[in-house]
Amino acid sequence: MRIDNFAKIQPLLEFGKDTYYFVQIIKRRKDEGNEGLEVTERKIWQKFIDKPDLLENLKQEIQELCTIYNARAYIELNPRSLERWSIELARKLLDRISLHDFTSVQRLPNKVALSEDTIKTRGLLIDRRRWTLDVDEKTTIPIAEKWTDNLRIRRVANIPTLSGAHLIIESFNYKQAGLKLGGMVETEGVKFILSPTANTLLYY
Repeated sequence: MRIDNFAKIQPLLEFGKDTYYFVQIIKRRKDEGNEGLEVTERKIWQKFIDKPDLLENLKQEIQELCTIYNARAYIELNPRSLERWSIELARKLLDRISLHDFTSVQRLPNKVALSEDTIKTRGLLIDRRRWTLDVDEKTTIPIAEKWTDNLRIRRVANIPTLSGAHLIIESFNYKQAGLKLGGMVETEGVKFILSPTANTLLYY
């Protein structure tokens, strides 16, 4: 089953003067055909999306790489700042230099790309962070949507996954609702995961 969410995701991307989004292609051992992978997952390709037309321009390359490696493409839908990324990267590099620790230092740029410190919504129409409600089965999507409606949580998008969906939602006062970020939400006998990120499936 092929999942192509490019058309759903492109309208969700808003750009300011230094905005970027981060795309990764990941090969996962638990996906059918990858059982022999020696690690749980392997990053195949990573890219900063810093222009409105760049994702569309990379579409064919992303699709081909996913097919060749039997891998999934993910995109983080929270807008991030290149300025904040630069500052955070410089800080972490200086820390490593001071400790004379250069273990896997070449991986820092991409690792910092998804740091919480790089998120920036100020000046954009996207004025709240985006989170994910991970729905494992398509039949339970209406239950998840009803739950968000009851709590007056704004749904940004419904992104299909292989078996269910990622409901991209705006951040809200989860403590007031008695919830835990990264924990389970249970309603009508069904459980969902509430994630404080908006890392969702782009293509598989």
